[in-house]
Amino acid sequence: MLAARKAAVRKEKSVKRVKERQWKKRMASSPFAVDLVAETERIDEENRVRLRQEQRKARVALERKTRLKNTIIRKALTEATDLDTLRQEKRAIIAEERRLKSLLDLEKASAARKQDLLVRCAAPSRFAKQP
Repeated sequence: MLAARKAAVRKEKSVKRVKERQWKKRMASSPFAVDLVAETERIDEENRVRLRQEQRKARVALERKTRLKNTIIRKALTEATDLDTLRQEKRAIIAEERRLKSLLDLEKASAARKQDLLVRCAAPSRFAKQP
């Protein structure tokens, strides 16, 4: 009788273990089995980390945009100075060309006048007395 009692107790324990495993398996996906405070804290921490990363990326993008904008402005200002210099040089060249052209015209006029005077001197005058 003692052996039968021990066998019955062993069988009950075995059945109890099987049923506990079945219930654990069923309840594994239950929302009540989750530590809600820990889950909320984990989600909050993930959100804080994500927000910090997004803010950092936005700050880096803004800094990059500002640097690029400043570089473009500096380059434009330098080019404007260069353009002014080139314009002044062009004006000086045009003025020099005009001066040289006027000198050339003046030289041509002088040469033509000299030629005309030479021709007049060499040709007999119509008012001069003829012998």
